[in-house]
Amino acid sequence: INAEYMGEAPFLHTLNLNLDSNLVGGNGARALSQLKEAPFLHTLNLNLDSNFVGVDGARALSELNQAPFLHTLDLNLRYNEVGNEGACALSQLKSAPSLHTLSLNLNGNRVGDDGARALSELKEAPSLHTLKLNLAGNQVGDNGAIALLQLKESPLLHTLTLYLFHNQVGGDGADALYNLHTFMPNFTLYI
Repeated sequence: INAEYMGEAPFLHTLNLNLDSNLVGGNGARALSQLKEAPFLHTLNLNLDSNFVGVDGARALSELNQAPFLHTLDLNLRYNEVGNEGACALSQLKSAPSLHTLSLNLNGNRVGDDGARALSELKEAPSLHTLKLNLAGNQVGDNGAIALLQLKESPLLHTLTLYLFHNQVGGDGADALYNLHTFMPNFTLYI
């Protein structure tokens, strides 16, 4: 995808792209990040499960925060070696001006407490009201789980689903997260 071609699709508003189990890699993710140039794109479902995207690809995809009308993003980066650094980059989706629904699948990406802490910054997203964050099969411990508690500070967030099974969350982290249901009417936790 080349940015110059976005002008040839000026009315693109919804895109569902399933590239599951291919070889997209960081370069392909960089190319896909040019979707930020589509002037009226508002819904993007991008399945990059098992594609060797890595940290560089995650950094590039975080540039989708510049898509002015993007309000719904489903980004599946399961099994892509994103790690903490990639999770930190993806936390920049918080600055997407119109984003109100985000589903971010980082299952099996070696994300630890630092990555979870960075993703808690999604609380700053100005329009976000629905968040589905899949961190299953990673290395998140009590500190990362407790950091995710900060999501309760989001002014508009009313629906939150967290997947944290197959991590290193202990009793302290689980207790802290359990208390999120008192702040959020639609909170689901898989641990």
